[in-house]
Amino acid sequence: MKLKLDKIGPMPVIINRYITDELFSFSIGLPPNFFESRLSDFEKMVEIPENNIKYLLTRKLSGSGLSAETNIKEVMSINFNHVFRAKEYFTNCQKIASLIETDHGFEIAFHNDIRAFEGYFWPSGNFAQFSISNFKTETYKVYEKAIAEVIRYLAKSEIIKIPVNYGSTGEFLEIRAIHPLGYVFSMDAKEIYKELGLANSLDKITRDIIEWAKPNKLKCCLKCVNFAFSGMSHDMSGGAAGYCNYIKRNTKDGEVQQSITHVWSLCEKFEEEIKR
Repeated sequence: MKLKLDKIGPMPVIINRYITDELFSFSIGLPPNFFESRLSDFEKMVEIPENNIKYLLTRKLSGSGLSAETNIKEVMSINFNHVFRAKEYFTNCQKIASLIETDHGFEIAFHNDIRAFEGYFWPSGNFAQFSISNFKTETYKVYEKAIAEVIRYLAKSEIIKIPVNYGSTGEFLEIRAIHPLGYVFSMDAKEIYKELGLANSLDKITRDIIEWAKPNKLKCCLKCVNFAFSGMSHDMSGGAAGYCNYIKRNTKDGEVQQSITHVWSLCEKFEEEIKR
């Protein structure tokens, strides 16, 4: 199954080429004068006195690999250029890499948070944030070397595994979240895509996948006799989190956080739910 990305914020995505089914190069279809407009907004932002910019961005700099002496305006410019002036972008639908051609070669940066990245493309772009995960960017003289580093980084997709209780050949159901609100479920060399929309809570999608996976039976909290939703936990989490009654029985009254669990979690006390 080839992954795809239709939009970044409100802007259409143009897929340039697939490197693998799960990794592709893309461009962003920007309307006329969009870059000039964003650049003007950005220049107004960096006119804010240095101390105020530092105040806005101090928490964002934590863990970024930058020294305390880093010029904040330069950092903001690096992030701005990698969002708007990249030669091309790459994604596995979980993370984004951008590539800029400079006089010294090809500079790459990695954007861990797609939501922070696409935030720049909405009508009121927020420049007091960073999408780049580490500002120690690397430059390569040869394009293919830069692409090899991008592929190496983006090959690391985050996958959740749910054990199979009974089944044919598969031992796990593998779940890969993809942007913006979709999931690819894989089992026994089969894949299915499900989009988390307004009408589909995560528990409903998981129930659909349980039916799709038959005759395999999945071991996860949603299928456990000890698991239950409250009306609030279901609504607040979009069907992603409920309560473990086993933990409730073994904790003091009021220790609510201890008993909250995700529908895809699992512990040694799993006992398959009784069908009513």
